[in-house]
Amino acid sequence: MKPYSPIFGHLPLMRAIRQEWPSDAHTTYVNLKLAREWQKYFPNATECPPVIYMDLRPIMPDPWALVIDPGFAAQLTQDTPQPRHSMFRWANIPLTGRLDLLAMDPANHKLWRSRLIPGFAPRNLATHVPSIIEEVQTFADIVKAKAGNGTDWGTMFTMHDSLVALSFDVIVGLQVFEQRNTPGPMLVALRTLISYAKFNSLANRLERLTPKYRRDVHRNTKIMDDNLRPQILSRLAASDAPKEQQTIIDLAIKEVKNSGRIGRGRGWEPPSPGMLMFETNIELKKDSRENHLHCQ
Repeated sequence: MKPYSPIFGHLPLMRAIRQEWPSDAHTTYVNLKLAREWQKYFPNATECPPVIYMDLRPIMPDPWALVIDPGFAAQLTQDTPQPRHSMFRWANIPLTGRLDLLAMDPANHKLWRSRLIPGFAPRNLATHVPSIIEEVQTFADIVKAKAGNGTDWGTMFTMHDSLVALSFDVIVGLQVFEQRNTPGPMLVALRTLISYAKFNSLANRLERLTPKYRRDVHRNTKIMDDNLRPQILSRLAASDAPKEQQTIIDLAIKEVKNSGRIGRGRGWEPPSPGMLMFETNIELKKDSRENHLHCQ
C-alpha cells in the first residue's frame, strides 16, 4: 500500500488520514476510507485487494492484515474461526481482567456465546421494552426541562452526557438511575476503566507501569464489583424456575449452576462481576469488530 516509508512504514499515511476527522473519531473510519478509495493507495491494482497489509511499527507491536473481502472475512471469523490476536486480550485487562468473550479460546467462546444468545432473542428483548421506554421518557423529561418554556429558549446545553447516561441505564438494566444522578459512581468507574482499554503499544505499556494506572484500575474495579456483586448474589439465590425476562447475568449464572463446576456452599466464590457485565457489551460489539482481522 502506498505511500510507504522504509523507516516509518505506514505511520505517516495513517496520521494523514486521521487528521481528516475529529480527534475522537473511531479508528474504523480509516479502514472504511482505505476500502472506498483503494485506487488512491493501490494505483497499479485493478480492484480492491481482499487483504491490506499495514506496517504500524513501532506504535503497534505487530503488522496488521485488514481483511476487506466479505467472503474471506466470513471464512476467518465464522466458517473456520481463527484465534483472536493477543492485543485484544491485553487491551481488555483493565475492564475484565481477561475474563471476557474476546479473551476466550474458540471452544469456550462458542460455549458461552451459545449460552448467552437467548438473551438477544427478539422475544426476550421485547420483555425489556417497558423499562427502555421508561428510561427514554426520563431522558425526554430532562431535555424538556433544559429547553425552556414558551418563548424562553433556555440555556445552551450538550446532549453527550445525557445520552451516555441513557445508554448506560438501558444497557446495564440494574436500576442505577444514572440519568437522575449523573454522574454516578458506576458510570464514572466504567468510563475510567474504558479509558485504559488500549491496544498494546510501547506508550501504553509504559502507562500500565505507572502508579496512577494501578491506583485507578484498582479503585474503579472495586466500585464496579461492590455495585454488581449484590445483584449477582441475589440472582444466584433466586429460584431456578424459568423467567419471562432473562438478563445476561441470569443466563451466565444458569450456565454456572448447570455446569456443576461450583456449588452454593459456604466456600463458593462468584465469578467476577466485571465478567458478567462486560460480556453483554462485548457480545453486542463483537460481530462488528470481526469484520476486520488483525493478525501477525
